[in-house]
Amino acid sequence: LLRMLSKGENSWHAALMVREMAEPTPMLGRFVDRSIMPRAEKLREIVSEILGPQADPAFVALCVQSIVGQCRNYAVARPILTRLFPDLTYDDSGISRLAEHIVRFSLAAMNHYHDHTVTGPVPDAGHAVPALPENHLRQ
Repeated sequence: LLRMLSKGENSWHAALMVREMAEPTPMLGRFVDRSIMPRAEKLREIVSEILGPQADPAFVALCVQSIVGQCRNYAVARPILTRLFPDLTYDDSGISRLAEHIVRFSLAAMNHYHDHTVTGPVPDAGHAVPALPENHLRQ
């Protein structure tokens, strides 16, 4: 997360990742193999350890993708997020707070994923949550 969000010497990583996702070049495979794959494998090992030896590999992969998606969202959507949530900071303490949130949120999700069984069809996104007031982000 620090590599993706910091503005220091590692900030090139996030810019390169965004560019390669938007307009892949022949270097994408090399970038994935050298930079992303080792980290993804380490995260897969951590998630597998948390979920236990009986965890379905497909479920482990979904959890890994969800964690990475949270991290990527804070990097890619940064210009929007800082406007929607002005208190969100990307300094060292802000990034540490985001990292702690992602860890806690992901652990809670993995620990309680199977607590509730959904019966019937899953509601579509337009009906899954009650409508919020138009100014809910400013409250």
